[in-house]
Amino acid sequence: MRRSIPTIGITLIIVLLLVVLTQPTSAVLTTVSGPDEIDRGEEAAFSTTVEIREDERIPVEGFNVTLTPAESTGTVVVTFTTDGDVDEVHVTGDADEYIDIDALTASIVLADVQRTADFGYGYLSGTDERTTDDHSFGYGYGYGYGYDANTDGTFTFDVQFDSAALAPGDYTLQVNVNSGANVFASNEFTFSVLPDVVDGTLEVTPETLNLASQGQWVTGYITLDDADVADIELGSVELNGVAAIDDPRYGFVRNPVVERDGEEVFMARFPRDEVSDTVEPGDAVTMTVNGTVDGVTFTATDTIRVIDRGGASGDNRGGGFSDDRDRGQGNPHHDDPHRGPR
Repeated sequence: MRRSIPTIGITLIIVLLLVVLTQPTSAVLTTVSGPDEIDRGEEAAFSTTVEIREDERIPVEGFNVTLTPAESTGTVVVTFTTDGDVDEVHVTGDADEYIDIDALTASIVLADVQRTADFGYGYLSGTDERTTDDHSFGYGYGYGYGYDANTDGTFTFDVQFDSAALAPGDYTLQVNVNSGANVFASNEFTFSVLPDVVDGTLEVTPETLNLASQGQWVTGYITLDDADVADIELGSVELNGVAAIDDPRYGFVRNPVVERDGEEVFMARFPRDEVSDTVEPGDAVTMTVNGTVDGVTFTATDTIRVIDRGGASGDNRGGGFSDDRDRGQGNPHHDDPHRGPR
């Protein structure tokens, strides 16, 4: 049996109405943005906007800021009032192993809280644009669109805290509107806290490195600006990516802190052939040492001359042994004939 054209038209209109009615015509949207990387110790600042769009009116009791360490099984949730004051802090799982709760609580603020959302009494409801979930709160006082003027309402503020409260690593930041329930969640913004870096100085011997020489070591003398060289972790030290010799048979491994020019320095030695593979001949070749001291990264650089001449020997700076004539030449797996008593 053939349907009439009017019947088909009515059916299409009903379908279109259902589609339109099931889609949110407006919504509440919370957004967080900020830097992807932060040097530990710098102030972290993330911009947050809560948009309450046409016909939406919601209760806003405060804001929840959630920090989740990537390596953790828990979170830290800081609850703020609408005026930006810290209300409470809630910790789950092992998140406090990655976040210093006291330091975070002392430094975190909602800065420059601004609102264009009008406040008034009415029926409160809103659709979460990210989840498309509808939330109804009944009649009451709230923020939203159209109380005094038919404009969208917004809250804007920066979430700021001292990044030294966070261990180096990856984190997720999320801001939720507290409407009596944890709803209207923002995007999950991922950022990294970069390790602290301690600056230092490096002196490399020989100051002229001959790639054709048969010497055993390249030696680095390290001083640090704001840390004790005795706390350097030998197993972390690398020169141009080459690991330092760490065989305890050698006296210079067991006792790496030495006095040089009246100052205590950390002496590390590196296999000459491996270091030579990292450089090319040149009059000013940069050598970079890095490692950790008390769990913090340090780095330092020096400039040497690199040549490739058969039969030539490397230069030596005063105040120590040259790498070709240093104590403990030979295979690092052999004992050091010059070591002191065990």
